[in-house]
Amino acid sequence: MELTARLFFFSKSADRYPGKGTNEYAPSGMDLHELASVRDWRKMLSNFYDAPISMEEGAFLSVECYYQAMKFFPHSFYKSFLLSSEDPWAHDSASAKLVGGASGYKLGRAPIQANPAFWPKKDEYMKKALLAKFKQHADLRKVLLATKDVELWHGTRGQNERQFLLEEVRHELSQ
Repeated sequence: MELTARLFFFSKSADRYPGKGTNEYAPSGMDLHELASVRDWRKMLSNFYDAPISMEEGAFLSVECYYQAMKFFPHSFYKSFLLSSEDPWAHDSASAKLVGGASGYKLGRAPIQANPAFWPKKDEYMKKALLAKFKQHADLRKVLLATKDVELWHGTRGQNERQFLLEEVRHELSQ
């Protein structure tokens, strides 16, 4: 049985040749030179990568900042994730994830709950943010498209998850 080509990424990925990273596989004949020519291409695929996106709700530092903000929309607290905000989590994606999490109020956010309407639409919000990131940043779009039709996986500390939404975005942008 032949293995399916797959690439792994996360926000602190090492800059290794595509197919040579941990858990990765690429057939020997697969041409990934274009991807390999971009330094830190794996980090660029991460939702935590600083790539400001303009959305209907405002401008956000990253996909992750937008995603966390949408947990609280339309409550005014979502605005604290905007790039124009002075709150530190608006300028650091890892902090945004912590503050947007269930115990985020311990880290400085108001003790408010996420909007229950967010959860059934969470994938829609993520895909919308991913499309914005890769449409608004030509260099990042080029990196995503250079992954060809390889499976894309996010993996840290043994928790590996295939990124179907990112693969959908890649497919849409390649049309």
